[in-house]
Amino acid sequence: MVKDTKRCACTVLVPHRYHVCYFRIPLDLRGPIPILYFMVKYWNPARIKRIRERPERKEQRIYDEAKKERKRLLRGMPVGRDPERLLDVLGLPLRRKMLGRLQKSGAMSVSKLAEPFGLTLSAALKHVRYLEWSGIVKTKKQGRTRICSYNPGALPELARFLESRYFNHK
Repeated sequence: MVKDTKRCACTVLVPHRYHVCYFRIPLDLRGPIPILYFMVKYWNPARIKRIRERPERKEQRIYDEAKKERKRLLRGMPVGRDPERLLDVLGLPLRRKMLGRLQKSGAMSVSKLAEPFGLTLSAALKHVRYLEWSGIVKTKKQGRTRICSYNPGALPELARFLESRYFNHK
């Protein structure tokens, strides 16, 4: 037992990147223990609660980000049949092939529609959304699947627009 507490010291080993440092820390046994200042993590009820809630917070953050992205995508793209939007959407060969497949086979799910093209579900859903925003395709949700169907009234309207705009030489 040490009689003079003011002169006591503790040697602390602190690992560094390339070497180990030793520090002599004077101990005042009446105050807080200085070794605790070097401890980075300690378990307490608040930390345990935060760690248990971490997966839930991550899921909520992912959901919120997806919701923001959906709102961002929907902004500026109202659903409807604008002839210029129809031409823009049909400018991509993949979307024209998807539309042809819907015309031949009838209504089908997004995953079945994307199967022959080797697309991921999220990429196929993006293309289907563009087709839906242009008014060529209609979708509805049945349980967990989204069913796409061809809207036959959209393309004749585009044909009338093109005929009146470019081929009507009066």
